[in-house]
Amino acid sequence: MIATDIPRYELSLIEPMKKELLDVGFAELAGPDDVDRLFAEEISSGLCMVVINSVCGCGARNARPGIGLALQNEQIPDRLYTALAGVDNAAVERIRHYLGGMPASSPSLALFHKGNLVEFLHRADFLDRSPDEIAALLRAHFNELATRRGPSVAPAVYHTMRFGAGCMSSKQA
Repeated sequence: MIATDIPRYELSLIEPMKKELLDVGFAELAGPDDVDRLFAEEISSGLCMVVINSVCGCGARNARPGIGLALQNEQIPDRLYTALAGVDNAAVERIRHYLGGMPASSPSLALFHKGNLVEFLHRADFLDRSPDEIAALLRAHFNELATRRGPSVAPAVYHTMRFGAGCMSSKQA
């Protein structure tokens, strides 16, 4: 039996990938108790985005920059949460439990409005879209459903951020 709480990656190498979402306003779901609390208390009101982050260069190289760009919108989700696949294993498994029949995927993004899943992006959805296309899709939901004023970080701060390409690559997206 494989322990689910043992990270599969060297933490110092993946820290920049975690930081990219934390720097644009996400809170980290550190374990299953955090996820249970989110789904029991917070997901039922407003708009909530939950991202299963990934070191996958194929999907994450588009996902994180697209998500960051979307959060430069005038309206953004009330709550932003993330866990990193391969590192926050117990939290990721619990998120997947709450997603029911959605296929396991990293990266993936779930957008909930008043407790109802209104958008789910699978790894393949990130592969098929540029960061600009991902941002446009998310902004459409934000503009329709969100009430929190954006952006999630000041534009001057956002414009200094550099999103890595994923897979522990030093390339910039």
